[in-house]
Amino acid sequence: MAKVKAAGATTTFHLSKDQSIEQALERMPMHRSMRVDGPSWRGRPLGHGFDPLRSALAPMARELFIDVVTSLLDAHDFRALGDNGELRSVRGLLTVDRPTVLVGRLYLTYEWVLPLFTEFGYDESSDFRVEGDIFHAQGDVILTVDPTGVATPEPLQTDIAAAAKERDIRRVLVMSNSTMNPSRFGSWFRGLTPDGLTCEPQFIDSLTFNVLTTTNVFLEFHEHLNFEYVNYL
Repeated sequence: MAKVKAAGATTTFHLSKDQSIEQALERMPMHRSMRVDGPSWRGRPLGHGFDPLRSALAPMARELFIDVVTSLLDAHDFRALGDNGELRSVRGLLTVDRPTVLVGRLYLTYEWVLPLFTEFGYDESSDFRVEGDIFHAQGDVILTVDPTGVATPEPLQTDIAAAAKERDIRRVLVMSNSTMNPSRFGSWFRGLTPDGLTCEPQFIDSLTFNVLTTTNVFLEFHEHLNFEYVNYL
């Protein structure tokens, strides 16, 4: 028991004799505070030192990919359209064994960068590096989440086209659990063009940007993430 006097009043704290430093240390890994005195990115502390533009996560186990994408979508307040016309969180809607096509609305702006257009090295006699353009989406979209990393647009064409026609949505966002290669990117980018849709595929190396800049998502999953390559701020 301890007593503290302040402003004429006395406050008494009761400490259990069963409490120990070992119990306190066991609880520390669950604590989610972060240091803000490390390297910052665009003036923002991220809770880590990874360069969000020049690092890439490795493809994940399907269950982990679904959990990470779900948390990213929740962080950007994406709400999926239900059978009764209501908008709800995607939690519980994404499947691990096949791609999921959802119609919904991004209430907060979702931004991403393609590493393909980001300069990793330096030109001779210069310390300037080009950063890839930021793509963004807000509002109504058709979202395709592929935890398998091998899906192509052809089997999903009918579902996507029907959703686009019913809700008059022309924009399709794809999140794929695979490293981008030109042929896979092109199959999605061009595969839905005949239906007048704009398809914007995002692969795991691009999703890295979102994981590393959405601090709460990174803190939630950082112990389970593996990297293909890492650059530091």
